[in-house]
Amino acid sequence: MNAPVYRAVVAGVPSTMTARLLWRWLEAGHQVTELWMPAGLDRGMLRRERQLGFFRPGWSVAAAAKRFSIPVRHVEREDLAKDESLAESVERSGLILSCMFPYRVPSHLLTLAGGRALNLHPAMLPAWRGSAPMISMVRAGRAALDGGVTLHVMVDRFDAGAIVAAVPVPLDPGKDWIWWAQALSRASGDLVREGVEPFLRGEIDPRPQPASPTPYALRANAQFAIDKTTSYDQAERHLSLFGGHASRDLRTDDRTIRVLGRARSLGPPTGEPPRIGPFFVAMDLADARCRFRRRLPGASRRLRLKRLLRWVIAAY
Repeated sequence: MNAPVYRAVVAGVPSTMTARLLWRWLEAGHQVTELWMPAGLDRGMLRRERQLGFFRPGWSVAAAAKRFSIPVRHVEREDLAKDESLAESVERSGLILSCMFPYRVPSHLLTLAGGRALNLHPAMLPAWRGSAPMISMVRAGRAALDGGVTLHVMVDRFDAGAIVAAVPVPLDPGKDWIWWAQALSRASGDLVREGVEPFLRGEIDPRPQPASPTPYALRANAQFAIDKTTSYDQAERHLSLFGGHASRDLRTDDRTIRVLGRARSLGPPTGEPPRIGPFFVAMDLADARCRFRRRLPGASRRLRLKRLLRWVIAAY
């Protein structure tokens, strides 16, 4: 007996999580009517996506779209409510698969999907609903407890629908951000077989979510910045996650400086203003005075190459 073939609209950003979902879905013989991506994506993200696809196409959304001739549509938030052609795509497919899509899918599209709108969320729901769960759980020191991928039914409220399946992916001690992101991506691909297909065959009865033990995950735009309210342990967690292949924002009272490497504790806070030199910055955090290494001018290309190499290695 032949396995059923399903069609889906896939909505997501060009991340490795979306890529693994997309590739595993297509390799299982299913189809994609359209790929929806938010308009105005960060150019750095798109560049890394293309570069990674050159070396490891199975981890690239762009490579999947090219290989399988998938129509790609860049949508604005308001398009979801007004563009009738989007509704037609959902109606033809009868299924929405979302992965880290930043916009709320409106109720009329969820209705057209007939209860078959599913989202992959990079946390063990009900913990860390919202737009930046990975960053939020790292800040809270809960990445070893709440790290994972949850497949859930989409409802009007972000990340609150019934849970179909979940795979724990804790952030292990000594592992960096890229290792964790790739482990989460592998789990996302596995959930095609372990979650999406059994759900569509009626073999899984989704379970309602209990109350969340954590607040909604805050927006990502300011979460990894280090300032005077950050503890030494938080600063160390953030910097060590990115090793030497990415810099972070260090915010003094009147400027933002890019730093990388590790934070060195110089003792308790002194109350003195930050000391900014050409190579290092010393300033008070919430519980310690620390020294940070500045990113030197001209380091951007070298760091981009180190990040790309790390992504390629982690994809094997």
